[in-house]
Amino acid sequence: MRINYTNGYYEGEVNAAGKPHGDGKTTYNNGAWYDGYYYNGKRSGYGTYMFSTGTYYVGCFYEGNYHGYGREYFTNGDWSEGFYLNDKKTGWHVYHYSNGNWVLQNCLGGEVRELLRETDVAKAIVPGHAGRKTFDDGTFVGDVVRDYNGRLVARGYGLFGANDGSYSVTGQFDDNEQCGYALIELSDGRKIYCHGTGDNYCRYKLIVSDVYVFWGETDDRFIPNGAAMTFYTSNKTCYTSCHYKNGLIDDVAHMLFVNGLYCVSDFKDGEFIRVHH
Repeated sequence: MRINYTNGYYEGEVNAAGKPHGDGKTTYNNGAWYDGYYYNGKRSGYGTYMFSTGTYYVGCFYEGNYHGYGREYFTNGDWSEGFYLNDKKTGWHVYHYSNGNWVLQNCLGGEVRELLRETDVAKAIVPGHAGRKTFDDGTFVGDVVRDYNGRLVARGYGLFGANDGSYSVTGQFDDNEQCGYALIELSDGRKIYCHGTGDNYCRYKLIVSDVYVFWGETDDRFIPNGAAMTFYTSNKTCYTSCHYKNGLIDDVAHMLFVNGLYCVSDFKDGEFIRVHH
């Protein structure tokens, strides 16, 4: 069905009240457009919003706002990814530059603050400048200095790679341990942005994989355990607020489906119990 507006037109599915509902596209007179799902007349679910400037957003919407996981693409080739709540960035986001560099950003409280710049690590591992220190389980390349005892220690920015190829750590180090913000890349493809010292990481982490994107609390093995937001790439379902227990959703979960349906449900040990509304 087509609906004409003063500033554009809509083509797609509608409900009994004649409002956009389901899959559809709105094209605006200024060149902007939205292609995706609607729920009772509002952008809700998964879709793409293209601005007249050429910048566009791909991800989750709820009641017309960015809500859940999404990506913003810019005309210069840069793009960013992370979670949103009511049109505002929340948690940690990763800003990717067109040249492959990236910056980890903290977007809590409505302000964007840089936490870790990949370029700082890149400078530290430049051949001819980078130090090198070998450990029993792997090798560190980056800022290596002598401590007050004359020992060579990893201190500053650098890259650690495990001998067996199971993981690598890019970030800040001190006294031979990862210390501060870091990106841990596992052999299964998961990228884990975290903060901490050695094996004692802050509970909140941003995990990006081909299967899901996660922002929230985990245990030391990176298994979800606590409050979180999760987006599943296969069916575009987003848990905008949920709680995990030993890797399984447990307690109340706010769920936003690809078609814009939003519900609050109870789970126990990963099993669905009932819908609140």
